[in-house]
Amino acid sequence: MPSPETFELYEEYAVGIGVSHRKADEAYIAAAREAGLLVHPFVVDKLAEGEKLKSWGANGIFTNDIDAVSRLK
Repeated sequence: MPSPETFELYEEYAVGIGVSHRKADEAYIAAAREAGLLVHPFVVDKLAEGEKLKSWGANGIFTNDIDAVSRLK
């Protein structure tokens, strides 16, 4: 996981980051959000995975299967 300083560097030139859903965990999302970044994991094609990421604080997701995750709110 990037250090808090790295997330702060990202925040200097970006409003958010994309991260593989396989590498994102609750601590990663919390650290990025604490640095002021939006977090959009990719590629999330299962509703359960999207729900888990949302519960951890992800702002949105990238998907290839909108039908599979369409109930995510």
